[in-house]
Amino acid sequence: MLTRLCSHEVMWAAKEYVADTGKPIAFSRASGVEGIVREVYKLLTEKEE
Repeated sequence: MLTRLCSHEVMWAAKEYVADTGKPIAFSRASGVEGIVREVYKLLTEKEE
């Protein structure tokens, strides 16, 4: 989720949704592809450990 492009209300709703469903989510202040991919990579590698 690109945090610069949504409100806090939307972020909290997304957090609640993923908590209920067990799906992963990555929050990123970055707006470029490299920063977004870096955050997703961190999320995926944390799940493997």
